[in-house]
Amino acid sequence: MRFRLRHKVVLVLGCVLVALLLSACGGTVQSKREVESTQQAVKKAIMVEATVQVAPTATFTHTPQPIATPMAVPPGLTPSLTPTSAPTLTSTHHFQRGEDYVAQGDHEKAIGQYDQAILLDRQYASAYYHRGIAYAALGQYERAIQDFDEAIRLDPQEADAYHKRGVVYGTLGQYKRGIEDLDEVIRLDPQNAIAYYHRGIAYSAREQYQWAIKDLDQAIRLDPQNAFAYYNRGIAYGRLKQYQWAIENLDQVIKLNPQNAFAFYNRGIAYIALEQYQRAIADLDQAIKIDPRNPFAYYNRGVAYEKLGKSKKAQLDLQKAMELGYETP
Repeated sequence: MRFRLRHKVVLVLGCVLVALLLSACGGTVQSKREVESTQQAVKKAIMVEATVQVAPTATFTHTPQPIATPMAVPPGLTPSLTPTSAPTLTSTHHFQRGEDYVAQGDHEKAIGQYDQAILLDRQYASAYYHRGIAYAALGQYERAIQDFDEAIRLDPQEADAYHKRGVVYGTLGQYKRGIEDLDEVIRLDPQNAIAYYHRGIAYSAREQYQWAIKDLDQAIRLDPQNAFAYYNRGIAYGRLKQYQWAIENLDQVIKLNPQNAFAFYNRGIAYIALEQYQRAIADLDQAIKIDPRNPFAYYNRGVAYEKLGKSKKAQLDLQKAMELGYETP
């Protein structure tokens, strides 16, 4: 049976907002780097799963101790009838304990310590800010936004709080609000490359590709080693059907990260659009080598083979794509 292949260009949007969000705490929230490279990341930038380890129950055996002989009290001193109380922890101590729990990946316990810090000092802007990050890491985005709101109220010049809140809005698909917060970050910190990057991702999510490209230009100017910025700028050019510009950006991604399967895949798609089928096949070969479970790579390689008249290879690729879950339209 001969399958008819229909040309279908599938451009995969790369890492988006709120991949951002969160690695202020050991791989959870990063205000300066973190970013994912697919449209899925636009919706779920913060995917942190907190695992709380429960300590095993210990069994204690009581061993009677001999009664100690009373010690003589020095003259002039009165013996204490109550045990010495533990020192009272300050808000700063609780805050630092929260930071320690974050470093261990235990965001729930961290939140408990930030709670105590805030109870002792209602004006503790950093405690609200870091508790917001912990809530975001647990996927409790509304609570995170409330804490970022309070941190901003207490310290309106704190760019990071606007940045984190903007990323959370992006994670929730509220890109307009996210862009407004990132506007404020850039006003406060015009050299913040990651803020331009995230705002560019938000514009892409709203299909405002020209605005996205302008922001990604700035992100790359400030940080020429940001492969994600090149990648997403390449995708934006692809959406505008400016395929040669897309290819040039994806070239740079591959130079910076030769194991980026999506870069090879999307460059292959751009070559198909330009009818450069041999080059497309070479890129899709590489995409499949890095990620052999991508059904779209097989499907589109089959498209390229069909265009070259290699129907048998095209049929094999279509069959493999369907085995991996691809559904023909």
